[in-house]
Amino acid sequence: MRVSALMIAAAVCSAGLFGAGTASAQKFDALPTPPVPFAAPPQVATDKIDPQLKDVADLLGIIRTGALSVGNMNILEYNARGIMTDWETPGAKEVPVDNYTFNVSIFDNASRLIFQGPETPLTTRVVKGTRAWDEAWAKDNKLTTKAADANAAIRAAMMWLEPHAIIHAAVYAANGKCPDNRACADVPKPTFAQEGGKTVLNVTVGGNAYKVTMGPDKRPGRIETKVAGKTIAASYFGYRNGTSLGQEALDKMHNGTFWPSRVTQEVDGQKVLDVVVSAGWSNPFAIYPDPEVLAKSQ
Repeated sequence: MRVSALMIAAAVCSAGLFGAGTASAQKFDALPTPPVPFAAPPQVATDKIDPQLKDVADLLGIIRTGALSVGNMNILEYNARGIMTDWETPGAKEVPVDNYTFNVSIFDNASRLIFQGPETPLTTRVVKGTRAWDEAWAKDNKLTTKAADANAAIRAAMMWLEPHAIIHAAVYAANGKCPDNRACADVPKPTFAQEGGKTVLNVTVGGNAYKVTMGPDKRPGRIETKVAGKTIAASYFGYRNGTSLGQEALDKMHNGTFWPSRVTQEVDGQKVLDVVVSAGWSNPFAIYPDPEVLAKSQ
């Protein structure tokens, strides 16, 4: 308010100094309103989708634009620490991790996993579409990449185990679109069912059927699918965003997004991850240049 007042005062003074006649002689043509607001991500409406699905999206905090649409919150990231077993490495054992960071960029159809611990060097794994690669910093401070396409399918499937991402995908599917906003008329509409007294949401993403079992708070409690001959699943506990429970806020930017306080993952029934989340971040800056682009830029 103070800045606005100063700007108005400056404008008034300027008009007085140069004379009203000079100001009135200027003519400005009105610019047409752009069809899509600058820098606005593609969004889909929630007014005609299943009310249950809308409620889940709202409970996660991803409905924006006056509680009318989903799509604004499209890069999701959480930081955590705990224990993990590197399922991509044969014979790997459970180890502690001090830094476990998972980033999902929905419109890039990409994710980046970074982990490090006392017994584990800094490791970065990326998937983008049908491509996968690992990133590492060389001694000359250059970022190098190593192809990992053999794991592309399961890495890509795992990004939709992220609760905000799978509900985003469900809302887009309900509007006849793929998660990246492309028209996908052949994608099945998400459906709800009751199994064992629990509410289950069935969603299809990238040809994989996901089963999303809601927890007691009506947010995703468990998400699972089958890909490349494996059953992968993630479970989520204790969603929160602020300090109402006397705990530190998980919502890093305090913009109303709810994050789970604990995450576990399984591959074929074996636990491969159990971490406590320290912070969640909606729409952090994240880019996913292809390996060729990275190589040329250094």
